[in-house]
Formats: sequence, C-alpha cells, structure tokens
Amino acid sequence: MKKKLSFLLLIMMISMLLISCGGNPIEGVWKVDNLDPEAAIVYLRDNGELVTTHFFGDEVDLAGNYTTDSESNIILNNETYGEASYFYKISGTTLSLIENDETVFEFTKSVERDGFIRKFIGSLLGITVKYINDYAIAIIVFTILLKVILLPISINQTKSTVKMNKVAPIVAKINEKYKHDKQKAQQKTMELYQKAKINPLAGCLPLIINMVLLIAFFRVLLYPDVFIYSDGQSIINANAGLLKGSFLWIENLSKPDLLANISFFGKIIPESAKNIVPGIMPILTAAVTVFSFNSMATPQQPGQNNAMMTSMKYMMPLMFLFLGAKYPASLMVYWTVSSVFQMIQQPIIKKLVDKEVA
Repeated sequence: MKKKLSFLLLIMMISMLLISCGGNPIEGVWKVDNLDPEAAIVYLRDNGELVTTHFFGDEVDLAGNYTTDSESNIILNNETYGEASYFYKISGTTLSLIENDETVFEFTKSVERDGFIRKFIGSLLGITVKYINDYAIAIIVFTILLKVILLPISINQTKSTVKMNKVAPIVAKINEKYKHDKQKAQQKTMELYQKAKINPLAGCLPLIINMVLLIAFFRVLLYPDVFIYSDGQSIINANAGLLKGSFLWIENLSKPDLLANISFFGKIIPESAKNIVPGIMPILTAAVTVFSFNSMATPQQPGQNNAMMTSMKYMMPLMFLFLGAKYPASLMVYWTVSSVFQMIQQPIIKKLVDKEVA
C-alpha cells in the first residue's frame, strides 16, 4: 500500500511538471489585451507558422512564419509587412518582445477553455471572486470550502491507512513465512484483509480524486482569464483588475512572487538572476509542504520501504520553489492554504478514526 501511495504521489508530481515544463514554451495564442477587440494577437504554432491579428497593421488574420534562435531572438515574418525582429523573454504566462532594451509588446498567453472539471472549478471560483470581490481572499475561501467538501474522502483515506497499519505486523509475518511462495503470501494477505474488512485500494481512490482536482485547479489559476467565469462571462471581462489583485507583500497575484520584487533584494540580486530567484511565498510554500509531509507521516513497520516517500518529501518542496519563480503567485497561495488546512485537519481526523477502529 505504501508503494502504491508513493507511486501515485510521484505521478502527481510528474504530471504537474509536465504541465509547467512540457512542450514548446513559445507556442500558443498570445494577446496584448484581452479586453480590446482591436488588440494585437499573435498565434505562434509549433511548426513555425504565424497567424496575427492587428500586429503588423490593421488587417486581421495575417499569415506568415516565425523563427527563434539560441540567443532568444524571434523573427516574425509576413509577406505584406516584411520582418519584425525582437529579443523575447517568457515569464510565466507573459511574453515580452524587447527592442533596444525596451519592451515593445507584452503578451498574455491564452488557452482553450476546455475540460469539464476545469470549467466547473473555474465557474465556482468565478462566483466566489464575484461576491467576495477580492481575488486572494476568494482563493483562500474556495480552497477551504473545497477541503471541507472533500472531508469524507479524507476520512475514508485515513481510516484505510489506520487499518492497514494495525495489520501491518501480521502482513510482515505472512510475508516472512511464505517468502518463497509469493502467490501463497498474497492469498493469505487477502484473506487477512477480508477478515479485517479492509479494502487495500480504499486509500488510493481519494489520492486519485485529489490529484485530478489539484491539477485542474492548478490549470485554472494558471489561466484565470480563460477559466474563471461568472454569469456566463470571464471575470476579466467584467473587471480586468480583479485577477491582478494584491495580497500581503505580493503586488500582483497574476505574476510570480520573486525576491527581486522587494526593493532591498532587487538592488543586490544580479540582473540575470532576478527572474529565477523565488520570493517569500514560494519559500513559505516549500516549507509548509515539508511540514505537511511530516504531519501526514505514519509510523513505519519493520521491512516497509519508505525511501520514495522520503524522496517526495524533499522533491515536492523543490518543485514548488521552481514553480513559484515561474508562475503566478496565486498558485502558491492556493497550495499553502491547502497544506496548512491539511495539517490542521489531519490530527483531528486521525484522533476520530483511531477511536472508531480501535
């Protein structure tokens, strides 16, 4: 069971890394202004094809091509208007085109609003944002509500873990007794589980559900202008500034929280490192993730292999440090609140479950 748990957590981490790192980072639909229908849109396809709206001129749907090089230069080409060459920089969901050390265009990446779970979460979060009228507080409230809704699943998962831990010494003895007959050992183990009314897969389903919701929520917060809807329209269309609100020391939740954003550190951090050094919120998120793993840890029985769990305990915080320096601070707020709530509820659930299965 522990191996299955570790495997699922590993899959979750890999999935999130694929979301954040996968594919050509420059490929996609980039918009200068989501509110202005006359704003420039650049569609950069992975085969080098270019489709633009109001970029070269007033005409729409101009086709062409683009190329990039190892020095982060991009050349946009259209037969009618010719070439336009820029130095480009991608930070999270923002693409900056720079000429003579000045930002000429700043695009925001857009994606298709697809996926039932993402649409559902986005719409619920949109309603929350609309009534609270504060993006950060809405994320916190929505995260807590989501954890409360998933509480029965968390209880079942904890109950399964407690039961498995209680019979673990007997399972170890069975494995030792039938160490030369794996099939017999599995048969006896299953008989033990049936007698103790334990479903060894009961703890896996909640993890799968949580993993699916986590990835969906991650995607919603990564592209809030696409997924966060209320009354049938995007929140950003109703209030463009709402999804760029501040929270504590973070001036803009739609941007990464970088240490260089704080004036003191901005003066001492080298220019080349300003966009890669995570700020306070990513560091806080990483620390909370470590403590969260400790709070969920269960006593290991002799012979149990917890090497993967130990690796995950340190790999996931590093992952969030990486994500925090690259993607919107709203993601870090969500995960931090979720982890803190988990640490608070877990001992309470454990105490209740221990009494029930005693």
